[in-house]
This record gives sequence, structure tokens and C-alpha cells, in this order.
Amino acid sequence: MFVTAVLDDFFGTLGIDAAQGRCLKGAETGGEFVGIAVLSHELWQSAFQGSADIIGQQIQLDGASITVIGVMPERFQFPDLTDVWIPFQITLPMRYDWDSLYLRVAIRARAGSTVEEVGSQALEIVHWLDGLQRGGSPRRTAGLELIAW
Repeated sequence: MFVTAVLDDFFGTLGIDAAQGRCLKGAETGGEFVGIAVLSHELWQSAFQGSADIIGQQIQLDGASITVIGVMPERFQFPDLTDVWIPFQITLPMRYDWDSLYLRVAIRARAGSTVEEVGSQALEIVHWLDGLQRGGSPRRTAGLELIAW
């Protein structure tokens, strides 16, 4: 099972909403563990037989009890192969162990933006991530992958 931790504006940035239930809200990301998840349509069908009452149900994820708050539309899987989206929380060990952390940043360009403008703004994010890495391994740096959506 592939799990992706996302911030509250992840789904909105991509212009997508849950097919059932809801996506994450601002107060549910970035802080302490809140125990909620959004399922892919494929996982919902294969593991839960498309159960109509999946929203609000408790599932086990890596030994933790998680409440399902949403199911994404059938053809949505971003990043590729994601089965479950959970709120992103930076724990104390993650803040200092950059070898155990991989971040993929998605940005949505305003209509009429040029590739150069988007690239420049994306590089600002990369520099910000590099700045967060202070004290981490010097051989690891933030990377950038621009994806046309």
C-alpha cells in the first residue's frame, strides 16, 4: 500500500475534490497526528468492496487506527500509485533526519503564467526547502520536478 502525506491545500491545488466524503482541512495538517485518511477509488473497491458506509469507518494503517473521511474519484491517483492520503505532520525526528524524508511539491499555475514564471516560483520553494535542511546531511538537497497537468 502506497501512502502519501499531503498538506490541506493539496487537493484544491490540483482542482480535485473527493467523490465521497471530503478532503483534508487546514487544521488537520502540519501539527499533531489526527488519524484520518482519504482513500483512492481503487483501494476502496479492492479492499473494502466499494462499501457504501466507508466514510467514518476505522481502518488499520501501519498499526494505527485511522478514520476514513473521503474517497477520491475513480481516475485520480497523484502521485502515481497512491492508495491513501493522510495529513502531513512534521515530527521532531523528521525535522532533523533528512535522509528519511522525501518531499514532492505540486504547484498550480495561474492562467496565463509563463513556464519561466512558474519555474522561478518553484525554485523559490526549492531554496526554502534547502533552508529547512540545516543540520541535515550535506549530500541531500531539495529537488524540483515540474509536471504539466
